Parts: sequence; C-alpha cells; structure tokens
Amino acid sequence: LKPWAFPCVQLRDSAIQQRQMSEIRQRRGGLPESAEEETVAKDNAAEEIVDKLRKAFKDTQPVKINGTSNEAKRCKEQLAADPYNIELILDLGTAYAIDGHWEKVCNVLLRGWKRAKEINDPERRTQLLSLLVEASYKCNKFKQALAVMSDIEEPQELEAVKSYELMRCKIYSANGDTHKGLRSLAAAIKDDAFDTAAPKWLHCLHALKRAGAYEESKSKLLEQVTEDVQSARDKLDLLEKLAKARDEYHEAAMGQEASPSSPSSLRYISAGLIAFIVSAMLLLLYHKERTSLARLNIT
Repeated sequence: LKPWAFPCVQLRDSAIQQRQMSEIRQRRGGLPESAEEETVAKDNAAEEIVDKLRKAFKDTQPVKINGTSNEAKRCKEQLAADPYNIELILDLGTAYAIDGHWEKVCNVLLRGWKRAKEINDPERRTQLLSLLVEASYKCNKFKQALAVMSDIEEPQELEAVKSYELMRCKIYSANGDTHKGLRSLAAAIKDDAFDTAAPKWLHCLHALKRAGAYEESKSKLLEQVTEDVQSARDKLDLLEKLAKARDEYHEAAMGQEASPSSPSSLRYISAGLIAFIVSAMLLLLYHKERTSLARLNIT
C-alpha cells in the first residue's frame, strides 16, 4: 500500500563494474585507466536511466478497480458474524484497500477510528489510522484525513518519523496549511540525498500545489543538492512531467472504467506517454553523454 514513487535503482556492485571495465578494455584496445572508468561510469548511468524509465512506465499502469477479492469476502463474512471486533474491522479495511475500493475502506475503518486504542499491537493500531488517512485523502475527504491523522502516535525510529512527516506534509498541504506542510516536508527529506528526496516531494506534489507551495517546496528540495545543481533541476523537471503524464493516464483510465464505450482517448494518452518516456530517455542519455565527454576533455 505504499504510495507511488519514482523507482530508485542502485548501482551495480564492484565485481560487475570490474568485469564491465575488462570487457570494454578488450573491445577498445586499451584506453587510459581514467578514460575506462569514465566510460564504465557513463554506461552504468545510461543503463540506470533506462531501468528507471522502464520501471517508471510500468508504474504508470493504472490500478484497476477489481471485484471483491476472496480475502475481502472472507473478512466480510467474519465481521458479519462478529460486527464489533476491531481486529476484523482492520482486516476488512486492509483487504478493501488491496482491492482498490477506497470508499469501502473509509466506510469500514470509520467504524474503528475512535476505537483504535482497543488494538493492543501499536503497529496495527497505527496501520488502521494511517490507512484511514490515506483512504480519506484518496476520497478527497481532506478534513477527515486531518482529524484522523491527529490521533496517530508519533513514531520514534528515524525512517518511521520521515514517513510520518511525509504523510503530514501531504495532509497539511491538502488542507491549505502551507507553513505546516513545508515544515513537515523539510523534516521528511532532512539529510536525504537528492535521489531519495525527489520521490518524496513528487508524492506530495499535488497537495503542495493545492496549498500554493509549489515553488517554495521545490526550492527546499533543491537545497539537498550538493553538486551539479543544473543536472538536478533537469532531472526534476523531467520527473515532474512524468508524474503529470502518469496522473493524466490514471484519470483517463479511471474514466474508462466508468465509460468503457470510449477507449480511444485512453489509447491516445497511452501512446503519448510512451512517446514522452522515449523522448525523456534520449534526452537524459544525451545529457549524460555530453557530461562525460566534457570530463574527458573531448570536444
């Protein structure tokens, strides 16, 4: 149930890099060591970009609204037999979320909201409230999301704190509280590398724009960049366009679910998205090539 984020791909380990250097050396008849390393770094970067864009396109596939799963049916039957069981309420809400039925998630988990403290396991208690926050947000019930969020206990572990602050950024911003939204964003991306912070910002982008905090939040993100600021700006602009294309595709896909008699618009948007990703890939590869040549002093 994690929110969409642009996939981050780790570089290959040193053994694979050494093998690649050896192969390139054999093909090219022996380049200077620094040139070989630069070439391998460029090749790795290019492969990384292709992999990122390939995975990003995979992530653009819309989440289809499925029928009710067997798991949801089972949980529903159990809850019908024991309608006040808070654990079963959470189980059914979770099953509906996996199925993509967010209105049903809201309806079910609202029954357990004020009883969340009855759940002994703190992780499951947080799960119920966090899931209700997400469902409320997806259903555009922003004030409800804010009210539920206020009942969540603040975590202690660093990564959990950052996830919590990311949620707060989105919900505060959706409710128009620019100051708190930006403050939570700063906490969520504190000390993160740019490639780690950028997906977090993109996750909250729609809400940040709603709060009128787009420019200021983007500036906060770019403060994470320690070198090659222009390259980071270019990458961020590209990621924004990809996120926008994804959102438009999702909206069209959801409209297609409601109106299956008009598939052409979805095909056009899908084709446009593919064309955009190919263009983005070529642009980034060109940028990497130009940067590598500059470092090798090749004109």
